This record gives sequence, C-alpha cells and structure tokens, in this order.
Amino acid sequence: MPVPSSIRDLSTVPGSNSPPGSEAVGTSLDDYLRTIQSFIRNFWAIGADVAAAATLDLNAFDTEAVRVTGTATITSLGTCPAGFLREVRFAGVCTLTHSASLLLPGASNIVTAANDVCTFRSLGSGNWILVNRTTASASVLAGTNNNRAAVWSTANSRWEQANDVEDERGNLRDIPPNTQNANYTFILLDRGRNVIKTNTTAYTWTIPLESTTNFPNGSAITVCNDGSAGAVTISPAGGVTLLNGSTTGIFTLGDGQIRTLVKISTNRWRIA
Repeated sequence: MPVPSSIRDLSTVPGSNSPPGSEAVGTSLDDYLRTIQSFIRNFWAIGADVAAAATLDLNAFDTEAVRVTGTATITSLGTCPAGFLREVRFAGVCTLTHSASLLLPGASNIVTAANDVCTFRSLGSGNWILVNRTTASASVLAGTNNNRAAVWSTANSRWEQANDVEDERGNLRDIPPNTQNANYTFILLDRGRNVIKTNTTAYTWTIPLESTTNFPNGSAITVCNDGSAGAVTISPAGGVTLLNGSTTGIFTLGDGQIRTLVKISTNRWRIA
C-alpha cells in the first residue's frame, strides 16, 4: 500500500488505513512513521500566507493554522473532509458572507480586522461553520481596552461588568461618526455609524447594489449634513430602491439635516 501523502488520505476506520496486516511493510516502515509524525506536527504549524479570494480553499494545505492576506469578500472555504478544523488569522479587512455553506453566528456577515482570528470546522461537502472568533481587542470581553463591557478583576479572579459595550465600530450606546467630506459609497462598517459631512461642498453618497455590498436586512446607517451649505444627495445605485414615504429615488439631505437609512429587504431601503 502506498504511504499516505496527506492526512486527508487517512480514514477514521482503522482497518481502512495502510499498511494492512497481510502486507509486508519492509523498508517502508520508516516512511509510514515519519509521515504520521509530520501529520501530528502540522496540527501545531502555521502554513504559508494565503491570499483572500471569493473561494478561500482551506483544503489546499495540511497545517491547521494559516494567515490570510489582502482584502476580499469570502463566500466559500472550499471542500474539506468533515470534522477538519482550520484556524484563520486575517491580515486585514475581509468580508465573510453568511450562507448555507458558510454558517456564521446570527446568520450575519462578518467584517474582519487585522489580527482577527476565526476557527472553522468543516461539515463536509464544502460546508463550514464558524466555531470561534477572537478580535484584535480580545484582552477584554465584548469591548476594547478603552471601552469595555467586561473586565478581568485580578483581585476577585473573575470577569466583572464594566460600564460600556463596544464592538469594532464603536460604543454601542453612541453613534460613532464617520466623516466623509467626499463622494462616497456606503460600506458594511457604516452599520450603526453616523456618516457625516462637515464642510460646505455638495457630495453624492451612494447606496450600493446588494451584489456589491451585502448589507444584512435591518442594517441602519445615520446620515448627517452638518455643513452650512452644500447638500448631500443620497443616491441608490442602479437596481436599488430608496423610499422616502411613498416617494422613490434620490434623497437630498439639506443643511443641518439628519436622517436614518434602513435596509428593508433585498436592494430595498427606506430613509426617515
């Protein structure tokens, strides 16, 4: 029987692995032993960097851990035997898209940040589930070092409640600002933020098509024109419907106005 070249060649059924008892191992014994040792070592090894892509093939390497570079929207993790774990550290901003083949908590997309780590388990047939995620601010529970939901008490040796709740977009009790004195297209990180104009120039802010940026239904974005002149035109991209009451089309945000955009369904938004 040939010496396996990858742990994927092995079976969970002992009798299905090689060598069988009826075969003389001969000079291949050392090859079998060294191969098994390499499989074990790969559980605690980090593979070469992998570039982010729509299909991030986690079956393309034998190490359990890998770093993903670049920025891309990831919709698939490839096909790997059921039960395999893969620890993925992200070097930058990637969007993980929830689907039947990539199960994410709350059925919501995830936008990563540098040094976020996600652990995925293969369910077989190209299907994966996220089983663990830590962020770059993982030294605290549900917050950051400056604004925390829970902090570790050295004196009491336990997690204790703090005053604030924050995620990567900011304090959940506030509406963190995203100043955009420019023409702009909304991104996933704008969910829960206040996109604000502060100068006197007129700009156009665009709601992207869902196939370009997949905002979950219920996404809310506050838009604010804090300038003393220069309107902001809220413009739906082609194929996107923006409703203001019963009126559809672009919306003009005048001086000193503030409104909220809410995604209702596929490519359908309301402003109020």
